[in-house]
Amino acid sequence: MKLFQGYEWARVIDSSVFDSRFPASNALYDSCDEITPGQYLEMKNYWLSPNNTAGSGAFFVVELNCEQVLNHVFLKNTQNGWHKDRYGIT
Repeated sequence: MKLFQGYEWARVIDSSVFDSRFPASNALYDSCDEITPGQYLEMKNYWLSPNNTAGSGAFFVVELNCEQVLNHVFLKNTQNGWHKDRYGIT
């Protein structure tokens, strides 16, 4: 798992979150979902908002620690491992 190259100056300062296994800070990392069946209490490498949330209930705020010009923002979707109960609508 690697932090997006050049983004060491970014950090999550506020978010909605399902629980501590799925922190919004994971959104700053570029990797595939790590799925380990039977390891339900383990930390995961993706962010989940609370159950049954959308719109303003599912959010994270990233602070840029210095002035930056962003040309692109890439967001990847998860299905929450084998649960397949999360998705985004574009």
